[in-house]
Amino acid sequence: MHPDFHATAKNQLTNTLFQCISVDNDYLELKAGQLILQVKPEAIKQIYPDPKFQIGDLVSYHSSKNGKLTLTVNQLIWHEKEQAFYFFALLNDKAYKKRFSESELSLVLSK
Repeated sequence: MHPDFHATAKNQLTNTLFQCISVDNDYLELKAGQLILQVKPEAIKQIYPDPKFQIGDLVSYHSSKNGKLTLTVNQLIWHEKEQAFYFFALLNDKAYKKRFSESELSLVLSK
C-alpha cells in the first residue's frame, strides 16, 4: 500500500471488495464506497468479474407482494461458493430486507 494511505486504511475491514478506478505509476487506485486507496498490484488477492450493478445505481425489482419497485443499490457482496455477486438495496432510503441476484434486478439509471 502507498505510505500516504496507511492511516486511512488502518481501521478498515479486510475482505472488502474494491473497484479499480485508475492506474498511477506502480499503484492501482481502488475505491470501496467513499474509501480510496493506492496499492501495488501484487497486493491484490483475487480479481472478480465486473458486477452488473454499482453502488448508487437505480434498479427495478418486481415484488409479488408490492409490484414493481425502484431501489437504490447500496451494497454488493461476492458469494464465493456460487461465484456470483449479490446486491442489497434501499427503498425510500431504508434498507430493503432482501438479498438480490443479478437476474432479479434491471437497471433503471446508472449512477
